[in-house]
Amino acid sequence: MRVVTLAGCPFSKPRFGVSEYVFQLTRALGAMDVDIHLVSVSNADIKEFSKVRFHPIPRKLIYYLIPPLAASAIVRKVEAIRPDLVHVHGSTLPYAWAAIALSKRKMPVVATFHGDIRTELGFTKDFFKRAWMKCIQIPVYEKLLRHICKIFVVSKELQNSLISRGYKARVITSGVNLEEFDPTGLQKDEFSYLLYLGQLSKIKGVDILVNALLEVNKRFGKIQAVIAGTGPESNSLMDFVNTNHLADSVTFPGFVHGKQKYSLIKNSSLMIFPFREGSGLSIALLEALAAGKAIIASKATDTPEVIVDGENGLLIEDLNPTTLAEKIIYMIKHPEIRNALGRKARDTAQAYSWENIALSYKMEYTEFTRRHTAI
Repeated sequence: MRVVTLAGCPFSKPRFGVSEYVFQLTRALGAMDVDIHLVSVSNADIKEFSKVRFHPIPRKLIYYLIPPLAASAIVRKVEAIRPDLVHVHGSTLPYAWAAIALSKRKMPVVATFHGDIRTELGFTKDFFKRAWMKCIQIPVYEKLLRHICKIFVVSKELQNSLISRGYKARVITSGVNLEEFDPTGLQKDEFSYLLYLGQLSKIKGVDILVNALLEVNKRFGKIQAVIAGTGPESNSLMDFVNTNHLADSVTFPGFVHGKQKYSLIKNSSLMIFPFREGSGLSIALLEALAAGKAIIASKATDTPEVIVDGENGLLIEDLNPTTLAEKIIYMIKHPEIRNALGRKARDTAQAYSWENIALSYKMEYTEFTRRHTAI
């Protein structure tokens, strides 16, 4: 079975989000002897990785000025490979345009959507970005939905949204590399610091976290916290921390990846996920589980599908600074509960290995191509 994946180049570092998903998934599928090819607009000088054939389309200025030309180049490349199936990730241009064109040429196309661009629009303030999303991205997303043969999504929330609009979708979540996290001996009674890892945006609720830290400071005392990531709320969050005299206890290291990220996770005592909304299981949440960390999370997206309150983490029903502060103080005061939750968290992570995620896709590919061939 030959499968072509269409997505942005996953070799550019740092990798995160969809690029990390594509990299790990294609690598795991290649290890399962799926004949998998990755087509991407990229200048990366790589031909193959982990049994995945890479077909870069060199970046050109004309592709940025006239994106449909890039889509045409992708279509020609895919047709030369002659796959049994094309798998596009997200509705990013020019890959979505290429997927639509391939579908019109009777090539079987499936897609994985990693979020709902309409939800993102509601939290976007920039005028020009909103105009681009409304006039270009959302219409392309809607058109792609109508043309693909099968839809995969990373969250039940997104699945339910699509079902309500008449589309069928199968949930296959993100995964995690269990071998990168060894939780042995990491549970300690002494509290080191709490960690947030992700985008610094309104939708992720980081402003709720810094307000909660202010309450913790007033009611319990200062604790160390690391807020790692970048995003549109970076400056306002740092201004809040400085204005409220928390700068000596709250650190903003910016975007972290690789060894720095793993070190931050490994040495933390508690990880916080205060999302207002989201797009499936956060990879950082899965990494926290794999590392055997105590977790406090809101009930946004699919978190309750993974975190059972009081068993492998704590869930917040009514997300606000006061409630979050109470949960944080509770965790600090009860190291035995932190450690017990962390042990259960590691057990939970086993089901989300990239091998298991890839196996789910391989089974879907096999069934889909069998049915498509029979038609």
